[in-house]
Amino acid sequence: MKKIIPFILLILCVNNIHSQESINLILQYYGYKDNPYKEVFIANNLSTDATQEEIENISNYYDSNEKEILAKYDYECHAFYLKALEKAREKNRANMAVGANVVMEAVAQGVSTYNQQKAIEEQQKAEKEAQWRSEQQARVAQNKQKYAEFQAMTNNKVHTSNYQSRSTTTTSQSNYNDLLTSDASWNTQVQMWVQQYGVEKTREIVKQKRANDYQQSVQTNNNYSQNQQSNERIISAVTSNRQQINIKVRGDVIIAYSNGVDQIGKQSWVSVLPNVGISKTGAGSLYNSGNLSKEFSYTASLNGTQIYFNM
Repeated sequence: MKKIIPFILLILCVNNIHSQESINLILQYYGYKDNPYKEVFIANNLSTDATQEEIENISNYYDSNEKEILAKYDYECHAFYLKALEKAREKNRANMAVGANVVMEAVAQGVSTYNQQKAIEEQQKAEKEAQWRSEQQARVAQNKQKYAEFQAMTNNKVHTSNYQSRSTTTTSQSNYNDLLTSDASWNTQVQMWVQQYGVEKTREIVKQKRANDYQQSVQTNNNYSQNQQSNERIISAVTSNRQQINIKVRGDVIIAYSNGVDQIGKQSWVSVLPNVGISKTGAGSLYNSGNLSKEFSYTASLNGTQIYFNM
């Protein structure tokens, strides 16, 4: 028998949804009478030069096998539907793949932008350091110039005094030149000590003062380091999907984070530049929804990832 045409499949598919009366009205609109399924079956199985006898044989065959024929139609209609459904699913999978590629490209672009910004910040930092060094060198050169002018002025005063005074001053000056620096105020103080106590006593005073200044500098640096360390805390936090991380908090900002330990068991800290501020969760805040906002008291956005923690 000939292959069933798609129009018959459409009729049978619709027949699974609408009433028989509605289907008859549709078929009658297209010119079918009596039993439209039988007429379509006969029309699609006739040969080119069909005879009346062939028509009667096909009609008798339909009458004897109507249930089987209609069941086959229903099966092919269902297969037609499943094939259309599979095409729709393939199209959806293709669209999802395209969407995933778009997301990956966006992530790659974000990483590239972050790296560019970081490179710019590092360049700006290097430029500031270079400018600071240049200013320091300019100050040193300026102090040297002032000291040279001071020396010239002192030498002029020496030459206006008598020979004995010039000789004594020159000898004394040569004995404490190593105590002088580029700081004009310091040099004036040293000369006052020399005039008041003599060179040897001045050397002892300078030695003691330098030792005291060094000790004070060491103590100041130790106090600053201890204050900084005492103000830092390491806190355990979670991401939105509950991934565990550690953060380093100084005051009310996050200065570093770590996703785990390195090969020797130490935390692999990554600096957060610029530092990230901390926000509260719960009633009256911007973060008052979701289980994590109820479970943790604080939150922050760390490189685009929302994290939650308690302090």
